Amino acid sequence: MLETFRIAAVQAAPVFLDREATVAKACALIAEAGRGGAALAAFPEAFIPSYPFWVWYVPPIKTATLRPLYAELVAQSLAVPGPETARLCDAARRAGVAVTIGINERNIEGSGTSLYNSQLYIGADGTVLGRHRKLIPTAAERLVWAQGDGSDLAVYPQPFGVLGGLICWENYMPLARYALYAWGIEIYVAPTWDRGEPWLSTLRHVAKEGRCVVIGCCSAVHARDVPDRYAFKSEYLGDTAWVNPGGSVLLDPDGKLLAGPAHEQETILYADIRREQMIGPRFQLDAAGHYARPDVFELRVHRKPRPFIQWADDEGPSAAPTAEGDGNPRATRLFEASLYATDLDAAEQFYTGVMGLSVASRAGTRGIAFRCGSTVLLVFDPDATGEDHQQAPPHGAVGQGHVAFAVASGDLPRWREHFRRHGVAIERELDWNEGRSLYVRDPAGNSVELAPPTLWGMPP
Repeated sequence: MLETFRIAAVQAAPVFLDREATVAKACALIAEAGRGGAALAAFPEAFIPSYPFWVWYVPPIKTATLRPLYAELVAQSLAVPGPETARLCDAARRAGVAVTIGINERNIEGSGTSLYNSQLYIGADGTVLGRHRKLIPTAAERLVWAQGDGSDLAVYPQPFGVLGGLICWENYMPLARYALYAWGIEIYVAPTWDRGEPWLSTLRHVAKEGRCVVIGCCSAVHARDVPDRYAFKSEYLGDTAWVNPGGSVLLDPDGKLLAGPAHEQETILYADIRREQMIGPRFQLDAAGHYARPDVFELRVHRKPRPFIQWADDEGPSAAPTAEGDGNPRATRLFEASLYATDLDAAEQFYTGVMGLSVASRAGTRGIAFRCGSTVLLVFDPDATGEDHQQAPPHGAVGQGHVAFAVASGDLPRWREHFRRHGVAIERELDWNEGRSLYVRDPAGNSVELAPPTLWGMPP
């Protein structure tokens, strides 16, 4: 763990509703933050392709104005994963900087035409750590953004500390804040469109309450940043000069200013942090530690994703409906999978101690049955199952097998840290169209994959 590190809050204006140009600008700013020695660069809320601030100016009844704006926003928004995400990851890797950046995200797992206010987290090695969709868009924002769920509410252990955050007025949700405190957050990112007071007081309170370093980052947008071709500019902005003056700030765990607030300018704020600054103040107050009372208060966080469509229990996405009355039987689901290992004791230790499965039964030196939800994983000794004992037909295999476990995409950072603590090396991580896979090896050399079942179009 780094004992000292530098953080950066990027206050800038996006290139209004231009995804390609804004991504290019973000990549250049990531590189600048890297040259400035930052270990972490934080960008504002909904930076790509722009925060849809017109919702605060144009009355919702003016659909002739709002529909074209929404259509353009959807067309310029991002998919995660996607090519623009890959460009941001590459920029983070080349700069050696962890990045958190606000995006308008399309719901590619559903219609593809609804949007989320999302915060993307990228490691300094260029991997996507996760993304968080704003739980509650505020007031007029609900005309543009859908609600997120608890599946991606998470923190991300990094070499400089535990990273996470909430978006804008999510920071007025005390239970959401407490969940992050209880997960050990140390560097708390609060991207926003808000500014001034009482917002600055809110950020100072969060820093003091959570004993966290807080990064408040906001876009600085002038009316001239909006092209004249947008009719709402002349009709509704009037003589407004600064649509948003910014107000980005860096705070220490006592709520004291480290840098900023920055007003009416594009800039990058920097501050150097000592690890002891994030630990010492908790001597007096540790909201999810010695200052908590779990015997009096209890918080339960529901982290199960809520997909737009789910398959019935007896159907999968590959099971096409059969013609009524055709009389043909069909398999309804897979309930057993088998791997082979000659050291069953090592297998039992890995699948119970590391993967968290329970042993359903063990047949001596022949094999072990592990229960995982409604499915059973069987690990057999191929030397024993290759013989015919007049029970199941002989079976066995040598070499490397493969099994995949379903996990929520937001849990992958926790699995990385979990494997690290258990000394299990991560062999590979891959980005697919519908999610990310993480691969390790069990003691027998079998490939063990963790991935969201959305990879195959299945419900999470």
